[in-house]
Amino acid sequence: MIQSQVRPVYGAAKRLDWALIFLSGLLTVAGLMCLFSLDSDRTSWKYFPKQVIFAGVGVGLLAVFTFIQPDFWKKRWGWLYAINLVLLALILVIGKAQYGATRWIDLGIVDLQPSEISKVLMTICLASYFADREEEVTRLSQFVKSFLLVLPVLVLLMLQPHLGATMSVIMIWLAIALAAGVPWKFPLASLGIVLALLA
Repeated sequence: MIQSQVRPVYGAAKRLDWALIFLSGLLTVAGLMCLFSLDSDRTSWKYFPKQVIFAGVGVGLLAVFTFIQPDFWKKRWGWLYAINLVLLALILVIGKAQYGATRWIDLGIVDLQPSEISKVLMTICLASYFADREEEVTRLSQFVKSFLLVLPVLVLLMLQPHLGATMSVIMIWLAIALAAGVPWKFPLASLGIVLALLA
């Protein structure tokens, strides 16, 4: 089942933008070298080990999203949505307070920030939601239902509080809605309401 959702290595690798990957890798290595130099002048290694872990996670995610077919995620978006809510809710229970906000989960070596993961997961969930309702995407009712899907995430983000992540999720929602074929008037009206509330 899962094997059928995995792209052939050659076909997936052929679709990659190797120039972009090379430049990204070059910047990552340069950044790690700078942090290595910074930490080597200290009595403790504070920044370099964490960034090595982050780089490794990034490479792992690149491989996952490259070699696994989009249909695999589309069929499991409900589980991804549930995971997203659980991670954001955990912040309220075991979150680490820092700089006047509670946005991190202390994992020992690194601090996990679920709001960043939420942006990726909501992109997948919203894209899958609209893809499943392609024939009804122009209806106002479907746009409202998509907002109800986003609303719990927005509430959990505001409770941290994290206005930046909240606005990012709103923009992700509106952008995906437009890309899915939702009439312009619905997202524009929603954006106007958001701006009015922030004014």
